[in-house]
Amino acid sequence: MYPDEIKEVVIDLRKKGKSYREIGNILDLSKSTVQNLSTYKKSCYKKKRGPKYAINKRQSTKLKRFIVNENESGIKVNATYILRSNDMSCSRQTVCRWLKKHDYKFKKEAQQIVLSKKHKCDRISKISSWVSKNIQWDKTAFVDEKRFSLDGPDNW
Repeated sequence: MYPDEIKEVVIDLRKKGKSYREIGNILDLSKSTVQNLSTYKKSCYKKKRGPKYAINKRQSTKLKRFIVNENESGIKVNATYILRSNDMSCSRQTVCRWLKKHDYKFKKEAQQIVLSKKHKCDRISKISSWVSKNIQWDKTAFVDEKRFSLDGPDNW
C-alpha cells in the first residue's frame, strides 16, 4: 500500500495534464501503478453486509407488468429482451433465475432459418436454372469411389 501523500501527488500531477508514464518516471513507479493510484477510491470498496438482492421488489413488480403487456401484444419475451427493454443492471442469468422463481416457463427457442415464400421460390428458380445451364447431364457419370476394406486395415 502506498501512503496517501503519494496518491495526492499522483492525482495533482494528473490534474495538471501529465500522462501516467510521465508521472511514473517522476515518482519511479510503473504506469499501471500510477493508473491504479489515480483512480482508487476507498469508499467504493466497502461491502455492505447481508444478502444482495439483484432484483428488488419494485423491479419485480415492474417486470411482471412488462411481461404481461408484451405477451398480450404478441411479442415473445426472453431474458435478454427483458434486460434491454428495462435498462436493468443485472446479468441475464439473474433474470433467468427470477423467471424460474416466479414460475415462468423458460426454454430456448428452436433455431431455424426463416424464409418467406418469395425467398423459397427465388431459390428454386435460381438453382433450377443453374443446374440446367451449367451441367451437361448427358455426359455425366455418377461413380462411387469410396474404398472399403472389410478384412482390416491395409496401410493405405
